Parts: sequence; structure tokens; C-alpha cells
Amino acid sequence: MKIAICGDSWFSLDTNHLGKSFSEIIAKNNNWELLNIAKSGCSNFVISLQIDHAIQAKSDFVVVRATTCDRIELPIIKQSLWENFKNNFNWDHWDSVQPGVYQKEQGLANIFSKKVAFLKNPTIISESINNLLFFTTHNNMLSSEQKESLKMYALNLYDFKIKWQIDSWCISDACRRLTASNIPFLIYTEALYKNAEGFFEDISWVPEKNRIDYDQFSFHDLPIHDTEFHYSINDSEKIVDYLQSRIQNFLN
Repeated sequence: MKIAICGDSWFSLDTNHLGKSFSEIIAKNNNWELLNIAKSGCSNFVISLQIDHAIQAKSDFVVVRATTCDRIELPIIKQSLWENFKNNFNWDHWDSVQPGVYQKEQGLANIFSKKVAFLKNPTIISESINNLLFFTTHNNMLSSEQKESLKMYALNLYDFKIKWQIDSWCISDACRRLTASNIPFLIYTEALYKNAEGFFEDISWVPEKNRIDYDQFSFHDLPIHDTEFHYSINDSEKIVDYLQSRIQNFLN
């Protein structure tokens, strides 16, 4: 079975802790093929593209984490064709695992990395606004002029609730594409839909069997740790145990 993982940093891998994320452990425990496409800082728009790639890769099961709506997509080159735009986003600052190294050390296959074809020659950046403006590790992603423009946008034009609604529609429609593809999935809703006022109705059509809502399991209640995926290595097994029981509902 091929299990695909889509989302932001909480669902990503960490090269300093190979084999320690929940996705790696659950795949190894079940002898599943792992397809981890999650990226730190990415937007719900890009998570939707990750879902499309999971569908195209004929995944047997998909686990998705929706993220917060403080993320943005910016063109690297002007007037890019849509096909290039949606297939080539910049994965810089994502400490991905090289597939060959990972297979050798862990015995698992098909870990996406910056070497994968659809990640070459990126045409867009997807990141949190905060990271782009204030984190030194991201300083080279935008020019000084672009940073100033982003600051002016954030101060004068960005509307949190409008972006929240757009992101909600984006994730809801991605779930519809998974449903239409007859691929079983779980979506972790907390980051986007907790305290979401009227937006939760956009995801409420998804059966409870497919949703992990914040009152069922909360990643954000786990102690923050200095890992790419934020939770401590000791908590990986706790996440695995919960997801295993939820996934098992589809396999029985």
C-alpha cells in the first residue's frame, strides 16, 4: 500500500531525525510505501497541489493536514503558464531527504525531494508571510523591492477572513477531488477550522470517518520541540497509535 502525506511542517520530514517522524514510523511499521510531500511553511493552495500529486501517483491512502491562512503564493517569474505555475513551486528551505539515501538507511521508497521532476525550475514561492519578511533563512527568497511590496500588501491590503474563506474552499475542493478519485483519506482540520466561525461548513460535508477534528486529536496540544515537524520524537508514537486506529477503520 502507498500512503501519501500532504501538509505543512507538522507533517514533514527532518533530515536530522531520519525515521523519527510519524509518517516514517507508520509506513515502516506496516511495510507501506511512503510518499511524503509535506513542506514547511507552505499554503493551503500548495497543499491542494500536493493532494493532486498524490492522486496522480495513484496513492492508496492520503493523510492531509490543512494549515493556517497566513501563507501566500508569489510568482518567481512573470506571466508563467498555468501548467508550469501549478507544477513548479519552490521547495527551498525544505530539508528533504534524498530518495536514494533514505532508501538505503530506512528501507522505504519514493520520498519526494527537490530532485523530483515537478519541483525543478520553480515558478512560484509558497511560504508564510512572517517567514518571508522576518526569518533570516528566507532572506534570499525575495528581493528588497519584493519584501517592501509584501509589507505594504500585508499592512494595507491583506484581509485575514477573505484569505481564510479562500483557503477553506481550496481545501474543501481538494477533498472532493480525493472523493471523486475513490481514494480513502483522513484530513486533520485543526489549523484551518478551529474557531473558524462560519467556515467549518465548507468541510462539514466530509464524513466524520474522514475528518480528524481538534476535539478528537490535537497536534497543537503536543509540547513544541526543536524538530522540523515541531513535535518531540517521543510523541511520534502517540501520533502513530492514533492514526493507525483511524486508518484501520478503512482497511477492515
